[in-house]
Amino acid sequence: NLFFFFGLAMFIGLVFGILNGILVSYLKLPPLIATLATSSVASGGLVMLLGTREFTTLPSSLQSLYEINMITYTAPSTGFTYPVILCVVMALVMKFTMLGRGLYAIGGDANAARIAGFNVRRLQFFAYIFCGVVAGATAMIYTTLMHSSTTSALMGDEMIIIAACVVGGCRLTGGHGSVGGTVLGVLLITLVQNNLNM
Repeated sequence: NLFFFFGLAMFIGLVFGILNGILVSYLKLPPLIATLATSSVASGGLVMLLGTREFTTLPSSLQSLYEINMITYTAPSTGFTYPVILCVVMALVMKFTMLGRGLYAIGGDANAARIAGFNVRRLQFFAYIFCGVVAGATAMIYTTLMHSSTTSALMGDEMIIIAACVVGGCRLTGGHGSVGGTVLGVLLITLVQNNLNM
């Protein structure tokens, strides 16, 4: 069942999001260190459990999804691709809602955000859980598009992702950046990588 696979992946992402939230919110670990640590634990645990295996046969439900061009599929009402719609919605949320303002605030200075009235711990948990769930769904989309999966897939690519975000205007310390800038950073890094590969 397609929903089962996506639901399982998103649930695993949720669990790691909660773990990251505990490490950052309760144990006061630096967010970059905490997330890289859980990423390493997940990657190492996967290799330990399954070895360096490669899975090239998709279940029938994922196979049918593979035959749909998910990235360029357009919404009938607008004609825009779904990734563009998602980026626009996230940009609006980050810029014009209290949720977005709160996330920027705790990224800049958690103590100042707390004094301003934001529930810092709740916002931190929301951020990590949301990112974990989205990462789980994205992992399933990546697996489907690649029509294969290995235990070492994307291992080490987190540094490239961090570089793309920094190029796009995000600060490692938090509190600064935009969705549009991040998209441009990803496009630039991807163009450089593709040209180097060619």
